[in-house]
Amino acid sequence: MATGTSLLTQTVVRLVLAVVLVSGSAAVAAAQGASRWFLAEGASNGTFDEDILVGNPSAGTLSVMVRLLPAADAVLTGSNPRTFTLPGTGRLTVNLAREFPGLNGAASAEVSAVVQGTTSPADIVVERSMFFPRTGAGAYAGGTGASGVIAPATRWILAEGSGGVFETFILLANPSQSPVQATVRYLRGNGTTLSEVVTVP
Repeated sequence: MATGTSLLTQTVVRLVLAVVLVSGSAAVAAAQGASRWFLAEGASNGTFDEDILVGNPSAGTLSVMVRLLPAADAVLTGSNPRTFTLPGTGRLTVNLAREFPGLNGAASAEVSAVVQGTTSPADIVVERSMFFPRTGAGAYAGGTGASGVIAPATRWILAEGSGGVFETFILLANPSQSPVQATVRYLRGNGTTLSEVVTVP
């Protein structure tokens, strides 16, 4: 009897792994909360499904404002920003397709986001998750997760990047009202560099 139970348990675990763990993501934990967070990457269309995840470690209820910064060719209609209520010691999941329906389905619905607690004090923690298309079994084919940053900066350093069989995207967000120019410098494996100047609307 013990042997049969053990084999059954093993089979169930394997089935769960085969169905649920088709995709996965991980993000670095935040060392502390902050009242405002910035997310450079985001998209909601037929290719990507994005959630903005907001945690409230305090006991009080907070108001949280989410403002999307659409790419130049993204189509965004409806309310932006939007305000949500976040209960004490609770979590808020803002699905872009559901909460910003004017964005979903656009030909290029790429966005950055600013998430801000409007109740004072408002110590919140913000991440974003993005998942790729569902497979025939109903699971997602892949996904990524990333923590937000608490302030913009004039200089960023990225350790990872590759071409060839991989595709690397460097995503820049400009929370100001005016376009800015950014110089992107690539450090190649052979010690040489390549630079380009881009305008961020």
